[in-house]
Formats: sequence, structure tokens, C-alpha cells
Amino acid sequence: MYTLEPDEKTVKVIFYTQSAMVHGEAIVKQALTRVSTWLRTQGAPEYIHLLNAQIIDSEQGGVKTTQFPEFYLPIHQVIGFHLAPP
Repeated sequence: MYTLEPDEKTVKVIFYTQSAMVHGEAIVKQALTRVSTWLRTQGAPEYIHLLNAQIIDSEQGGVKTTQFPEFYLPIHQVIGFHLAPP
């Protein structure tokens, strides 16, 4: 399991791809104050590192839910995201 560095924090977010919805805790830098604009900045990563990820996949005709303690989501697959409600 990943251990957070002193300059990192987790933020609960929901990402959307063409065929799935991914809910989890994204690892971001402490200095990042506006997570809602994170992916539009030059500091956006190529892969989003998520902890406690839950993937709801609807690609194969049905809905399938999978959970992972850690998950890497390629940024080029993301079509939208927002902070998860409390």
C-alpha cells in the first residue's frame, strides 16, 4: 500500500471515461489548492494515482463494479471529473 509523502494529500474525486466511472482518493500535492482545475494545469500527471478506487464499468453490455486498493488511471482516458460529495 502506498504511503503518502509529507507534501501530499488525498482528495475524494470521481472521474469519468467513455465506459466507466472511477471513484477514489486522488493523490495530489499539498500546494494544490484548487483540485477542480488540477487537470487543466501544466502540473497534471500522465497517470492519476488513486487509493481505494471503485470502478463501475459498463462497457460489456452490463454493469460491473470492481474495487482496488491502488489504481492508476491514464489521463488521456478521462473525459470529465469532479470532487466527490461528502
